[in-house]
Parts: sequence; C-alpha cells; structure tokens
Amino acid sequence: MQIFLYDDDFYYKRPEIVVGPGSMPENSTAVKPKDGLWRAKFIPSLNDWIEGADQEYINGLKKDQFAEKNPVSEQLSALGRQLADEKLARKQAEIANKALGEHLVSLKLELLSIKGGKEIET
Repeated sequence: MQIFLYDDDFYYKRPEIVVGPGSMPENSTAVKPKDGLWRAKFIPSLNDWIEGADQEYINGLKKDQFAEKNPVSEQLSALGRQLADEKLARKQAEIANKALGEHLVSLKLELLSIKGGKEIET
C-alpha cells in the first residue's frame, strides 16, 4: 500500500510503500496530496491536504524556474543539438549512398544483359 509521509510541521516529504495498514509509521497518511499544490500540508482533523505555501514562497519558486540560464549550459545545449544534427545528416547520407549503390548495381546488371544479349532477372 502506498502512503505519504509528512514532517513534524505536516508538510509533505515523500511517498512510501508499506506492507499493510498496521505498518504505517507516524506522520503518514494513505490520502494522496492533491495535484497542483506548491507545498502540500496535511491537516489531520480534515484528513486532507491543503496549500501550505504562502505567495512569497510560490513567487520564489516561480522565479527560480525562470532564472537566467548558465552560459556554459547554453553552450552545452547548442553543442548537443549540433551533434544530433551531424549524426542525423550522416545517417541520411549513408541511406542515400546505399540507395545510389543499389541503383548502380541495377544499372550495371541491365547493361550486362544488353551487352550479353540475354536478359537477367532482378
């Protein structure tokens, strides 16, 4: 059974799997926190989770999400994209070369059949 642990201040910590209801530790509940909570807080009297974050806390999290990127990270991302593009171009060239090779073989066989006066089945 999955349970949800919370700290001494009733803030969500993490989920955990337990064998049975008798093995539930203190500071845990079987009630899943609601989706969309920034900082879930369990209220035992309601047997429910509420939003435990104030607006300042939420704004701080939002600010962290949109913080400026590290220039090194941007360079690594650009290099990764470039490498992926190069691998894709190489694979496309390999496919084109294979198709051209097959076409060349077909043309050579056709030429041989014309020169030899007999038709070769392909």
